[in-house]
Amino acid sequence: MHILNDSPPYTINVAPREKATTTEYTLTITDENLNETISTESTSNTSSGNYEQIVFEHIFKTEGFHYFTLSINDGVEVYRGKFFITNQTDFDKFNVNQGVYQQYDSNDNQYIYR
Repeated sequence: MHILNDSPPYTINVAPREKATTTEYTLTITDENLNETISTESTSNTSSGNYEQIVFEHIFKTEGFHYFTLSINDGVEVYRGKFFITNQTDFDKFNVNQGVYQQYDSNDNQYIYR
């Protein structure tokens, strides 16, 4: 899953399922919360070894947590993945599960079942 900030243009590196036959891709973005396609656009790619660098611009109008599915095609599906939009900039410290997981300190080898 890719974590992107909320200011375009967006750049992602993907490992394609097949080697690209063209330098133009069709990019389809689906909002998973609404279960609807919100964008279909053409974009160009740059090859870098086994990866393809994709740059696209789209204004996402999101509030709260929104996950998106990204499908890249050039006649056949080259890549399918997910991404998440956030306004946080320190991606190394970003944690989707912050405040959800509780760690219990126990030194007597007992397990807590819930």
